[in-house]
Amino acid sequence: MIPVESVSNLGPDYTPALRHHIIDPDFSNRRSELIWEGAYNGAFPLTRGQWYSGDGYSGNMWRFVTGFGLTLNGGAQVNQSVPNWVAGTNSPYDDGYTYSSNAYVAAISVGAGSSVGAGYLAYTDHVTIQFGALESTTYDFTDAIQNPEPTSISLVGAGCVLVALGLRRRCASPKE
Repeated sequence: MIPVESVSNLGPDYTPALRHHIIDPDFSNRRSELIWEGAYNGAFPLTRGQWYSGDGYSGNMWRFVTGFGLTLNGGAQVNQSVPNWVAGTNSPYDDGYTYSSNAYVAAISVGAGSSVGAGYLAYTDHVTIQFGALESTTYDFTDAIQNPEPTSISLVGAGCVLVALGLRRRCASPKE
């Protein structure tokens, strides 16, 4: 969701990016990212203050490969789904790289680039992740913020007590 008060240096309909961070051990642990953005997935025009949905699997993703940059084909940016990237559709790319069968997703992140500006606000919630035939997991960040688990509260409290004890001990010890 892009709040009504959000201001973007990159345009009024700029959306956060969902990134799949991939490592390919068969190519010297080459790192790449498959990136979903609203600009390539018909998320426009955005209605500010309302949630929109995106599909970071079958939706259009572009790729950044460390050392090569943006993946191009004949000088044009390649945008395709994760299954097509894995299968090597439109190969060979200008960078000559397709994923090996040992490539894996090392991390997933959501965020915005620094050029979007300090006035930009966006929220991501209800992210569902599934690997192969495994059961999917949905992360609902709003619930975690509004209803923290008792264990989390206890850990934060214990951390504050330890910091306070450490400061007290440091302040009470004689100075040389």
